[in-house]
Amino acid sequence: MARSHLDEPTEVPTPARPPFDGALASFQVREEVTDRTTPNHRCLTDGSNWLWAYRGDDGSVAGITRYGLNAPGKVLRAIADAFDVEIVSDDEPQYWGFDTQEKWDAWMEKLAAEDRDLPGDFRAS
Repeated sequence: MARSHLDEPTEVPTPARPPFDGALASFQVREEVTDRTTPNHRCLTDGSNWLWAYRGDDGSVAGITRYGLNAPGKVLRAIADAFDVEIVSDDEPQYWGFDTQEKWDAWMEKLAAEDRDLPGDFRAS
């Protein structure tokens, strides 16, 4: 299963087959063409909610983002089911490449410790 991410475009590739070829039609999800649509920035909708998909240089989906207060759960489920991907938020350790919350926390603590060990305190100014 490939992994995609919610909220920020990333370098982690997802399946190269784009979600704009009608693959989501059976889930009642379609592309919405707007004045913001570009070949690399495209909108998917269930008719009520939407999200934007960003295409990477290799043609794969590099990231997806929702805006505003809409709830694109149906669109996200359609993508996950149609392309056999797991979609995670940037609030989850898997987004950052960690298997567990504990591993992510340990890495963050290591970064904080390294920061504390830097000479001088730029925060004191």
